[in-house]
Amino acid sequence: MLLSPLLLKSTLLAGGLTQSMAPAESVDITARLTSGTGLSVAGASGQSLTARSPAFLVAEAGIRPSNLSWLELTGGFTMEMEGRVSFGLLGRARAHIPSRRRVGGYGLVGVPLFVHPFSLVGAQVGLGTAVDVHRNVALVAEGTASVFFAGSDLMKGSALAKFDLAFGLEIRF
Repeated sequence: MLLSPLLLKSTLLAGGLTQSMAPAESVDITARLTSGTGLSVAGASGQSLTARSPAFLVAEAGIRPSNLSWLELTGGFTMEMEGRVSFGLLGRARAHIPSRRRVGGYGLVGVPLFVHPFSLVGAQVGLGTAVDVHRNVALVAEGTASVFFAGSDLMKGSALAKFDLAFGLEIRF
């Protein structure tokens, strides 16, 4: 009976329910710059319009904890550079497939949020690959599908889907 409160107190002082999960010994930091274009599809009132997506640039910084090396969390900026130049924020999580080769793959989920000169809120999924050209440098290719469902740039009852392909460079620190 006396052991129970002592065990509870020591568990809480040692980190509670996360006691079994070791803290990250180190965190790998990444920086990524990609550019691309694709296909945009807008739908409203039973009709759809398709057009080439404006060329875009994405700059991201990410972290990969050593105890969860398959997971990368990133935050960054995105900018459409054609037509109405726009600026947005982008948060992503990438799940890397463990590989000991120079070529690695990953899946991603993200939340794109355009903030100027219009607003758009969406969700994003994608697949990508990274080819190591040096221990700390990789060439990347990424395909994404995004759906924008809210914002000032959408007509009532409409949505915008984008299917994009981007290429770029990743640096690991």
